[in-house]
Amino acid sequence: METFIESPNFKRFHSYVKFFCVIGCAAQLLNATGNYLAFKVRNEVSFKYPDCIELPEIDISLPLASVLNISRLYERYPKQMAEVCSYLHEDDDQFDASKITADSYPILCSWVLKNARQSSNRIAEFITVKDIEELSFDARTQIHGLWIQHDNDNNVLNKYCSLKRFFSSNSFHIRISCLNNSKPLQIEAQNLFASGTSFISVGNMINAKYGFKLSSFNSNIEPNPIYYTTIPYREDGLVFSIIQYRKIVTSLLEYPYETNCIDYDRDSALADCINNRLLAMKPPSLYHAAVFPFGKYSGALPFINDQSKALPVYKACYETFRLPQCQKVEYETKQEILTDEVSQSYSVLVIQASKFPGTIYSSKSHQIFSEYIIFVGSILSMWFGVSIIDRLTISMVTGIKIYRQKVTPQTDTQVNTSPETEPAAE
Repeated sequence: METFIESPNFKRFHSYVKFFCVIGCAAQLLNATGNYLAFKVRNEVSFKYPDCIELPEIDISLPLASVLNISRLYERYPKQMAEVCSYLHEDDDQFDASKITADSYPILCSWVLKNARQSSNRIAEFITVKDIEELSFDARTQIHGLWIQHDNDNNVLNKYCSLKRFFSSNSFHIRISCLNNSKPLQIEAQNLFASGTSFISVGNMINAKYGFKLSSFNSNIEPNPIYYTTIPYREDGLVFSIIQYRKIVTSLLEYPYETNCIDYDRDSALADCINNRLLAMKPPSLYHAAVFPFGKYSGALPFINDQSKALPVYKACYETFRLPQCQKVEYETKQEILTDEVSQSYSVLVIQASKFPGTIYSSKSHQIFSEYIIFVGSILSMWFGVSIIDRLTISMVTGIKIYRQKVTPQTDTQVNTSPETEPAAE
């Protein structure tokens, strides 16, 4: 057997085996390493019943025309406001734009307020920051009551919540933030569902149709009215809006994983980028699709109207902030509207947490480093075993033969006796 192992044929066969093993092992290692370095992810969907219900931030959006003093706005822009009125009354054959005055504007141009959203889009073409800040009334004063479960304090609005006002080119925004020691207000889920009552109720006398939206803590205010739930307005009537919401969380992985997200508020960063570039241009202007706080910008600033100048700015900022954000919290809402006749117009928002679980969309690493090490170890051990299988086979055969030789009994040698050696007979 030693002669066979040392023979050229066996050595040639053994070299073929080693070459095959090296190629196979290297190919599998490269494939495993390539898959790991691709940093692929697997997407998971989970549902979770929270222990505590967190109150989101409450955003209210009104058409800008509904909070502006349109008579005084007409005094500043008679030609433009007359065009807005004529545009909304173009189907009225009896309308005479020459009769419009500052005092008669609310009467002759009643459609400016009735179609507040449409007229707001037209007014945005020429209005400035100064006009909005000077000619709009503070709609926060129309929010008269706020009630939170398990707290009968009449001063709850000042105790927990703050109301801040913002504006965009065509909307007036109010954000209601309720905090307890700088954290979002929370109530234990068991207490909330056991009582069957609402989390929070907001009473207001807003005399216009408005939008309602729930937002995550410290998030950017959404400027687009399409993302708001519409709350109707009824003269001399009560509008009772029951809102149910549930939380939806999206969690992605940062670079180098294929989701390639960034830990930031993308909407806010994108709006800041566009706005800062527009302010640096000559003449400066504000981004029409962004929300701004009162008292921050120069009153002379208009909103961008020249799309030929704005388009390159939009493209540059979208390219800069094209990556998604890693953590995003959204709220899905369902509403039921009830109405009743009362002596004056009043609206109540009743916000209830949904009894259905929250949804979590998360991205997990397809293969973690420890799994990769184990996989590499299994590949190496497998191919090492293949590479020595020929020697193991020969060693086993040799061992079996030696063992058989030891246990097989030797045949007794027969001894021949010659006559000469026999003893003589006495």
